[in-house]
Amino acid sequence: MARCLFSILLILLSSSVLLPQGKVYIIIGSDTAIWESMTTNKFECTYNIRVIPDALRNYYRVMQPGFRSLFSDSYNGKLKLTWWLMGGNIFRYATNKDVPYPNTMVPYLSKKYYGDAMQQFDDELSVHYHSFVWTDYDNDGVHYWNQAKHLSEFRDDFDYTLAQYLIEEDIFPVSFRAGWNFMDTEWQNYIDTLFPFSMHNQYPAVRKDTVEPLDNIYDWSKSSPLFVPFHPSSTNYQLPGDLNGYELRSVSLASMSQSTMNTIFNNAKNGADQVVCLWAHVWDDAFPEKLQRLDTLANRSAASYPTVKFKYTTAIEGMQNWLKTTDLTPPAVTITPVPEGGNVAYTFSVNEPLFQPFPFVGAKTLNEDYFKMELIQTGTLSWRSKKSYPKDLLAVIGVAAIDPSGNLGTEFLDFRGREIFIDNGEPGYSELHGMLQTTSAAAWGLDSRVMNMGANDSVAVAYRFTPDVSGPQNIFLQVPGSANMAKVTIQLLNSSGTVLTTVQPDSIPGKDWLYLTTADLSSDTLYTLKISGKGAEVGTRQFQADVVKISPLVREFDFEFPGGSLILNAVPEQDTFYYSVKLRNRGSLAVSVVGLSSQSGHVSAGGALPFTVLPFTTKNLPIRLFYPAQGMVEDTLELAIDNCGYSPVKIPMSVLVKPYFTIIDNDDATGYVESGNWAKSVVQAWGASSRYAGLNQQPGAKARFFRTIAKPGNFLIDFVVPVTENAATSAKYTVKKGSDVLHEVVLNQNLNSGSWVPLGVFGFQAGDQVEITVADEGNSGGAVLRADAVRISLTDQPLHVDENDLPTEYSLSDNYPNPFNPSTTIDFAVPESAPVSITVYDLLGREVATLLREVKNPGRYRITFDAAGIASGIYFYRIQAGRFTDTKKMMLIR
Repeated sequence: MARCLFSILLILLSSSVLLPQGKVYIIIGSDTAIWESMTTNKFECTYNIRVIPDALRNYYRVMQPGFRSLFSDSYNGKLKLTWWLMGGNIFRYATNKDVPYPNTMVPYLSKKYYGDAMQQFDDELSVHYHSFVWTDYDNDGVHYWNQAKHLSEFRDDFDYTLAQYLIEEDIFPVSFRAGWNFMDTEWQNYIDTLFPFSMHNQYPAVRKDTVEPLDNIYDWSKSSPLFVPFHPSSTNYQLPGDLNGYELRSVSLASMSQSTMNTIFNNAKNGADQVVCLWAHVWDDAFPEKLQRLDTLANRSAASYPTVKFKYTTAIEGMQNWLKTTDLTPPAVTITPVPEGGNVAYTFSVNEPLFQPFPFVGAKTLNEDYFKMELIQTGTLSWRSKKSYPKDLLAVIGVAAIDPSGNLGTEFLDFRGREIFIDNGEPGYSELHGMLQTTSAAAWGLDSRVMNMGANDSVAVAYRFTPDVSGPQNIFLQVPGSANMAKVTIQLLNSSGTVLTTVQPDSIPGKDWLYLTTADLSSDTLYTLKISGKGAEVGTRQFQADVVKISPLVREFDFEFPGGSLILNAVPEQDTFYYSVKLRNRGSLAVSVVGLSSQSGHVSAGGALPFTVLPFTTKNLPIRLFYPAQGMVEDTLELAIDNCGYSPVKIPMSVLVKPYFTIIDNDDATGYVESGNWAKSVVQAWGASSRYAGLNQQPGAKARFFRTIAKPGNFLIDFVVPVTENAATSAKYTVKKGSDVLHEVVLNQNLNSGSWVPLGVFGFQAGDQVEITVADEGNSGGAVLRADAVRISLTDQPLHVDENDLPTEYSLSDNYPNPFNPSTTIDFAVPESAPVSITVYDLLGREVATLLREVKNPGRYRITFDAAGIASGIYFYRIQAGRFTDTKKMMLIR
């Protein structure tokens, strides 16, 4: 009998089927942005939105049914993807006019082109947020979109983005991935009040960055290595603790190995359900192939662990499966306006307990601004807005309520109605007469319709629409633009054919909204916007038809500085400094600035007044600053305007006044000239643009920067060009005082591009004429000579020593600073063309870094050694140039 019982026990122990078996939930997603034309050294980018619908790109490919059919989990389920769609500062301030709102371009375009497929595949749409802030942390006068150091720097933008995504795209994150996998305790605590599932634990990765632009700074070294969600601690985001939300370990698709996948399945075999977040970027090389490779890894592990099943899920679905919740019903939300005198407050209630301490409430104003509405609790399941609002202020309120199971309920209160966009080829657009053709030139969508018209030609198109709501509506037109645009007549007609408005614009801008009229429309009437064109008596003119916009967000006065506050981190003391303030008029009235002053009295108009900004346009107002002393100055710029009844516009200013300096930009007509054939580049490190010229012109291309010095002293002269890889490898820089040459050096413009590169320190008197030239001597590699900006800064550094000509012998200078942390500068000179290498070694003679290995022309050169990631200690650097060798010692101190 005992032997029989022992046999049964052995059978039970050997049969893993009878033991508890965990499951593996695989979440795969893309951190999705638009990278093309994104640059961190430009405040306002203009993005190439065509990459999203491009049939040759990965996004299109992975949204095809045939591709999804290649995948299969243990339940014969197909691949589901979670799309963490990026928004925030760097998109919010983009100049794109080819989407309704720049900040939401990624979700808008994703839904426009792949929305039906996403529903078919049960994909999830969520939010990806990078904590970009426009800052100059190192105070060198150059701003970048840096990774923020503190939540306080980006919280307003984070709230703004969440509100805009909710209101405009009906997207609110339940699952969330932070950009760069960045998280800190303060942000994790704030997230715990918003949504439950965070998926950016990148254990065990740690990354630091100390050179602007700052990015990819994170630390997950102390977090969980397991693929089991945990509640993070309110005192350390990496450790398990007391917060209500969950943190989940993530792995990049490229980093997932068979060994790690087997470990996940083995842990499931031992009884613990596993949830793994696998991420990549849809634009990554071979993104579809990476997905297929992952499918192979998962199915191999499933074959090795036949009792463990795996399932492809979205992020929310995976977490709900892991939680084993049976509640899949979202909360119901009720919004109630409560009149309070001339204002309105709002109450909010739900029908079940929430994960959040209060629902997220986003609001959109009539001025198309967004904010998070703060609430106070009035009952177990009810809240009230902390403040009341003017009844005509708000256009939309959106509420996102998430229950403990991760179910999202939303509700909207729309006071004004939504904008209508009608593109050529969409319902509502028709062609009345004329021979129009399709062209890929477009201001909206992927194409437009055009007709080249002779003297006797005519054309007409119509846009038909019924407004979303009754009331005043602004009407706009946008086309690609052309140098020979045809004159047009635009008529607004009602359903009976009565002409309500006729507009004949003097000109039509390209790729920008042209305000046509404001009309009082009815939601029960069909309207037609008819656009007609006729040929000119002489020459050919082009008629274009693309997109119109009908907006109920009508306001007469909406005049502002888009940045909110003006931050100037480099203004010279005791010298006049000019700056252009971008002003935006989003109202239907033209606004004229008739007076300008500042609280300190140190700011005045930089040009003639009045300064007029037409409706729905932006325009740069020149200002002149003169601050007498160094230091941080908190100031207020005040603009007096001519609109009766409206208060002056006040712009808060933070001005860092530095020792005297002057910057000469390529756009400065009073300090920059060029010879040869040059062209404008929108890539820049300073100002709005830069310049480039082809190499080996006859005579060679040359650019001259010049300025009259206002104060005596020693001045550091440095230059900057955009980040580049194709610039001249041997650009000759010359520094002159009057007609005297002070210094000449040949430099590779690609080295340290995007940063200020020193030319030397020189002594000047007040009134000295200083000139810096950059020239192509005809013996350079690369493709173009570049010119952007030169800076002349008062300094206490010692004077540059130079023989006023090219070097006559080889030399290697002591590095400076020394000791250093984390970077140091090394100067060297070569008197003749020669192969040059500079190598860094440690005390044991092991090679640490190769700083240079290329042929150099005669000249004096400067390179930077960045020792980030290298341990403290003594190192040696060695030059070998032709037959010349020399070695010097340097010390790195952390």
